[in-house]
Amino acid sequence: MEPGVITIIHTEVPEELGGRGIAATMSKYALEHIAANNLQLIPLCPYMRSYLKKHPEYQCLVKDREEKSV
Repeated sequence: MEPGVITIIHTEVPEELGGRGIAATMSKYALEHIAANNLQLIPLCPYMRSYLKKHPEYQCLVKDREEKSV
């Protein structure tokens, strides 16, 4: 753990709620929170890494250069 850094390790939605965009909404909310609070992100979660590929506007929040190519 590092001050000013949030590590997203897992995104999970109950199976019966899948396909409704809930994970995407949670991911966007988390990224907006990180941006609003001048924090950095370490995206270990495969879903978050996929979300970042689809939304490059959030790449600036990723902490390390090697993580930016998620």
